[in-house]
Amino acid sequence: MNPKFCLFIFAQIFFWASCGIENQSESDVPDTANLATEKLLASDKSVVISQWISGDIPLLEVEVKYIGKSPKLPFEGSLPSYDWRDRDTDFYDITIKNLTEVPISLEKTKNIFQFGENSDFYDENYILHRFGSSMIPPKSSITRENSWIWAKGEHNKMERFFWASIDLDSASTSSNLPGLIEETVGKYEFQFIVRTYYNR
Repeated sequence: MNPKFCLFIFAQIFFWASCGIENQSESDVPDTANLATEKLLASDKSVVISQWISGDIPLLEVEVKYIGKSPKLPFEGSLPSYDWRDRDTDFYDITIKNLTEVPISLEKTKNIFQFGENSDFYDENYILHRFGSSMIPPKSSITRENSWIWAKGEHNKMERFFWASIDLDSASTSSNLPGLIEETVGKYEFQFIVRTYYNR
C-alpha cells in the first residue's frame, strides 16, 4: 500500500478520535467527589422521577417531564434563540423538590453534553433566572419549564450537574439529618445530576 495513503488514513483516524463524534474532554468533566446516590423511582416515555440520597437520608427528588417538540406557550421565561419549528428540539419541565426540613441552596451548575460543546459553569443567578429561585425551601420545590435540548445528529444527552449545600447550623433541630450534622461542620455540600435527552 502507498505509504502516503497510509499516512493520510492514519491522520484522518487521529483527527476524528481527537475531535470526537462524542464529547471526551476530561477537563470539562465536573468534580463529583460529593455526588449523592441516585435512586430511580419511576421511568417511562413521558416522565422520570429519581431521589438523590446521602447515606440513608433522602435529600432531593427530581422529576423530568417530557413536553414534546415544542414548548408550552405562552411562556415568559427563557426559550431558544432559534426557531424550534425549523430545528428539531425536545422540551422538558424539570422539578426539584427538597425532601429535608431545612433549605437547600443551589450554588452553581454546568451542562455536559454527550455530543457537542459543554457549557461554562453558571452561578446561582443563572439558576435563579431559570428556576425562579436558587434556594429550595424545606419540603418545597422549584421548577424549570421548557428546558430544551437538540443535536445535529440523531440523538443527544445533556447531564446538568448541580452543586448544592445545606447550612447545618439551621439543621440542628431537624430530626431527619442527624448523620450529616454529626459528620459535617457548618455546611454540607453535595452534587446531583438532571438528565434530558434528544431523539430525532
